[in-house]
Amino acid sequence: MKKLTNNQEALRICRRWVAMCGLGFHPDTRGADYSPALPPQMVGKYDQDMEALFALGGDPYEFAVQAMQERFPDEQP
Repeated sequence: MKKLTNNQEALRICRRWVAMCGLGFHPDTRGADYSPALPPQMVGKYDQDMEALFALGGDPYEFAVQAMQERFPDEQP
């Protein structure tokens, strides 16, 4: 299996949560602070993913915006 680069992994994380949270996705929002709330069983995974996202380096917001533009090409994030 091919190892993902940090940028690819960061974008993968953002794509997952943009699919779940839509344009309301924001990397510094804790999982428990979303409104409407994330399903309780997903809060811990979300927080783990955001910790990993910030640890990967690069600009997490740049990856978030890219994921939003891919998912919602007709919307402005």
